[in-house]
Amino acid sequence: MAFLDSKYLIKSETAFAIYNNIEKLPIVDPHNHADVAEIARNKKYSDPWQLFAATDHYVWEVMRKRGVEEKFITGDASPKDKWTKLALIFPEVAGNPVYEWIHLDLRRGLGVETLLGPDTADEIWEQLKAVLAVNSKRPQALIEQMNIEVMCSTDDPVDLLEDHERVNRDMKRTVIRPTWRPDKSMNIFAPTWRDYIKKLEARFSTEIKSVAELVEVLQTSHDYFAERGCRASDHGLAKPFSGDKALAPEADKAFKKAIAGEALTQTEIDNYMSYILGELAEMDSKKDWVFQLHVGAVRDVRDTIFKTLGPDAGGDIS
Repeated sequence: MAFLDSKYLIKSETAFAIYNNIEKLPIVDPHNHADVAEIARNKKYSDPWQLFAATDHYVWEVMRKRGVEEKFITGDASPKDKWTKLALIFPEVAGNPVYEWIHLDLRRGLGVETLLGPDTADEIWEQLKAVLAVNSKRPQALIEQMNIEVMCSTDDPVDLLEDHERVNRDMKRTVIRPTWRPDKSMNIFAPTWRDYIKKLEARFSTEIKSVAELVEVLQTSHDYFAERGCRASDHGLAKPFSGDKALAPEADKAFKKAIAGEALTQTEIDNYMSYILGELAEMDSKKDWVFQLHVGAVRDVRDTIFKTLGPDAGGDIS
């Protein structure tokens, strides 16, 4: 068994026989963080950094953990300099899934067999620049080459989903479905929660003065997503919640306190989040959607990153 060969991580003949039976089946991807706007534009990738790391906060995190300065991750350094810094530390992250999936993409999607490291950074950069210059390596062509039957992106309830429609129209089939991710409305403890409620109000041209009105707006968004091919929701939870509808009065009190800028107790936070999760689950049930839970995912725990780069820039823990 060599690195990424046909038997990589497969330790029995039975497992290898199963793999041989399924390896050519189309990919059905229930959860990803694809840049749908980039796929819709369908332009050639400008360079390897754009393709592999410009929007991937998992890559950013392994770079930070190996001491790379932020200017070479999300800062104003050139893409080539960022790529060079990634290559410098890349052998040190062997064993992390980032190491494997970047090398898988290099080999299977782009024909580059060389391992990324400080001695190969320039060679791979030039090789990839040439590969990415051809039309067959544009985003939509890569989706076809990878035999993707369908892929489900991650989308906010305020999103219009116009790029999804454009991709599916251009590719003449439903290849990208949206996924409804209402965490920002549920995370009443977050410092950005009140601003997000304002975004919901602006998106749906209404005022949200109670938890019942919030649920109505979320239902409108849920319906909008369903009409555009959504078949799943996705929820990040630090811990399980009951989903108890009987908590509606307590949830409304917590909502009104938070809207007024008042601090909430942990019990008030839990009551609100439990109630909202139950309402969201019921919406999914009525439409026969898949209800996905990311239990134990704690976002934006690093204050310096959150304050300088905003949410979802890495700094997550389990």
